[in-house]
Parts: sequence; C-alpha cells; structure tokens
Amino acid sequence: MRLLVFLSVLLLSACATSPVPVEQARAVPSDRVYWNARPVQARTAKVTFVRDTGFLGGGVLFHLSINGQKAASLDTGERVSFEIDPGEYVLGFQPTDAFGTMTGYTIDQDIKPGQQYFYRLLVEGNTFQHRIQRFIPN
Repeated sequence: MRLLVFLSVLLLSACATSPVPVEQARAVPSDRVYWNARPVQARTAKVTFVRDTGFLGGGVLFHLSINGQKAASLDTGERVSFEIDPGEYVLGFQPTDAFGTMTGYTIDQDIKPGQQYFYRLLVEGNTFQHRIQRFIPN
C-alpha cells in the first residue's frame, strides 16, 4: 500500500509544469499574436507572459487575453511581451477546449507606468488547476 501511495505521489508531482526562465523561453510566432492595441500614453509598462513546460496541458494552446480581448496563443515554453498603457487590467487565459468544459483563469492587476511585469501561465500538478501568477525573474 505504501508503495502505491509513493508511486501515485511521484507520478502526480512529475506531471506538474515547470517554470521557464524568461530568457530561455521561445518567442510566440507572430501569427499567434493578436493584440495590436497601441499605447496612447508616453510612459507605458511592459508585460511579459511565459508559459511553463511540462506534460499537463502540453497538447493544447493557452489563449491569452487582456481585458477580455484575445492577445496571443502560447504553446509550452513560449513567451510574449506587450507595451501597454498604465491602468487597471484583467489578464487571463483559457486552454484550447473542443468540448467547452474549461473556464478561463484571470487576475486583476493595476499596471503602473515605467514598470515591467512578468506572469507565469501554469498547471498545478497536485490539483490540475490552471493559474496565472505574477513572478520576479532571477
């Protein structure tokens, strides 16, 4: 019985996605970048999204949205950056879902001028929940 529990925990932890350093992530190809809003203010902020690598969710794209507008579609190990005006934003993503069973995952952010923001798109191995999480790169 202990062996079964150990193997189950090992299998689930092996399924968790892993963060990718920003500089090692591949750029999203331009044909999957849809956000074309141009900043109107002189002092903008830069937001960068990096999708984890790993088995969970690896077979589908994560469709990124900014204030409800489709911004990009990320595969595992990819990143995309945007210059945006400061202000309140809802940032989120939804996995490709042919059956309509998944919901979107969002966070609210107050973006300040002149700042850089980094977000990780991940799947938690123990709960299989999708999340968007702010992080500070090394």
